[in-house]
Amino acid sequence: MKLASEIVQVGKLKNFVNEKAKKFIGLDIETVENDIFLIGCYDLDNKYTYALDNFIDFLFTKLIYCCKNNSHIATWTKYDNTQILKILLDELKDETLINSVLNKINKISARYNKRLIKYTEPPLLTFKYKTFIINVENIIRDCILFRIIDKNNNSKVVWSYNIKNMYPSYTLEEVCKDANFKYYSKISSNSHIINKDKFNTDNEYKKMVILSNNLDSRIAKDLAYKLESDFFTIFQSYPNNLISAGSLARSSVISLSKLLERPINKLNINDILDLKNNDLHKKLLDYSMRAYHGGKIDSYVIGYTKKAYIIDITSAYPSALYNLKGFDDILIDYKKSIDFDVDYYDYLFIKCNLNIKNENLSTPFIIENPLNNASNLSPYGHLQNIVITKYEYEFILQNKEDIEIDIIDLIGIKCYGDYSIYRYIIDKLFNLRLQYKNQNMNTISNLLKLIINSLYGINYELTDTYNMNENEKLVNIGYRSGDFFNPIIASHITSKTRTEISNMNNIITKRGGKVLLNMTDSIMYEGANIEDLCSKEKVLGKFDYPQEITDIIILGCGRYEYKKDAKFKVKTRGFTADKKNESFYKEVLTNGGVIKNHNFITPFKATTYSKKFKRDFTYKDLGLIFEDEYILNPFNLGGKRLIENYNV
Repeated sequence: MKLASEIVQVGKLKNFVNEKAKKFIGLDIETVENDIFLIGCYDLDNKYTYALDNFIDFLFTKLIYCCKNNSHIATWTKYDNTQILKILLDELKDETLINSVLNKINKISARYNKRLIKYTEPPLLTFKYKTFIINVENIIRDCILFRIIDKNNNSKVVWSYNIKNMYPSYTLEEVCKDANFKYYSKISSNSHIINKDKFNTDNEYKKMVILSNNLDSRIAKDLAYKLESDFFTIFQSYPNNLISAGSLARSSVISLSKLLERPINKLNINDILDLKNNDLHKKLLDYSMRAYHGGKIDSYVIGYTKKAYIIDITSAYPSALYNLKGFDDILIDYKKSIDFDVDYYDYLFIKCNLNIKNENLSTPFIIENPLNNASNLSPYGHLQNIVITKYEYEFILQNKEDIEIDIIDLIGIKCYGDYSIYRYIIDKLFNLRLQYKNQNMNTISNLLKLIINSLYGINYELTDTYNMNENEKLVNIGYRSGDFFNPIIASHITSKTRTEISNMNNIITKRGGKVLLNMTDSIMYEGANIEDLCSKEKVLGKFDYPQEITDIIILGCGRYEYKKDAKFKVKTRGFTADKKNESFYKEVLTNGGVIKNHNFITPFKATTYSKKFKRDFTYKDLGLIFEDEYILNPFNLGGKRLIENYNV
């Protein structure tokens, strides 16, 4: 659980949109045994160039080209930017310095003061190239931020983006098909798994490899342009950056606030509460963060079943966000008595003790595992000093026979104004998505889906923050809250969804059915008819119509598979599944629970010890994908309930 007292920096709303489109060049890298073999680039004039050596010169030349032409680099995957980092680290020659840089990634970033024309926090890396200084300021979600400074101290920022971040659920071929980029095709696996000797002796093979790299660098560029174009079609402005889905969500909120002519001055918690001087406001922040938990993820069975049904809440988190009130005109109450009207308040946080007497009752409550606070439990029994939301309290009122509550105190918020701007944003985006989907404009439809599902996340962004101590060691000092951080909203979004899932679980049980699995906004079950409670049409916040699934294997939370429409859907947690559209866990169980797992060496892992290779990883291993064995423990249920006692 992250606490209010651990927030040391706060984000502020900024203008996350641009009126002008960005320009891009495409870049793609080929490797042999994880060493860079070929780097290719598709530039602004649609000219393709490549290099087989002197990779640092090629990279710096392209960065300066971007600086002079006010453009950025687009790559398709994290592998390319990881290899770019390796190219840069190769120049340091000092293993201690290299490890120091690797340890700072995702922890320390540079700060450049444009007015003073100097860094107040140093960059991760600095290089002198011809008359330019090339700095690496930050690496965020496999995207690299460069600042190029010329001899006159003029500077420009150049990003190397991982465009795959914007298409997390799609292969490159699927995205190109949706975008109608007919020129693109994967030539063959041979052109990506390169044979060095054949490349040097077989001219036709060499042409094929270079053509493949040409197409991959071109498509990265074109997809970046397509992404910006699709965003502009929807919002009439361009996103500030292409780092992540959250970046697009922030830009979309700013854009729509202008298009809808609605203010956004009361979205960040720091713009709503006086957290410096008001003790009640401080307590409200504390309670709202203590009340925040993620989704209800529980497995109630282990094993195989031939047939079951699955239902989902359509856009569960967006629908919860849709119904929340804004904070323009509010009253905050603090009470120690139980004499209050739950319907009076729009937001409610209750500190209490609970006694859940019925172990078969599905509930929305979540607590930290007392034996391992990195995991959560859906408990029953005695719970002390927990904070619950309005939705969870309403659940208790509906189940008085099974739950006893002792209220310690509460904070309620009455909102006198309109709904939050999120209601109007979601309404607009949801309708646009249906419109573009019906027009088979799939890239725009998928972009809208990505943004809609990312709106919740920007309300609970907390980033680990580090400082260097006197011994040059990194020390975690707490969290930086995001620019849209609002745990009042976030806690009510997730608790509402958990409550709806719990209510439906209990209905299924009462109707003679059996709940097999909960997955945040989905329920897998058997033996009950609940069609009267579901919608055949996609309706925001409603359970969709039950879908029959077969050949279900459940091995714990986040580890299951089933067949639907003759295709297998496989969910894994803690490892990756090689197989698609066929059974994965059946083979795993036949193998005695041994999973062949693929590991990708990130900057963090490059500073750790490898049990498999019996040596320390180094920066040379960055980007390496190696196979090891993961022993599946099917009884590691994660969210399975635990009886609590008064002393826990």
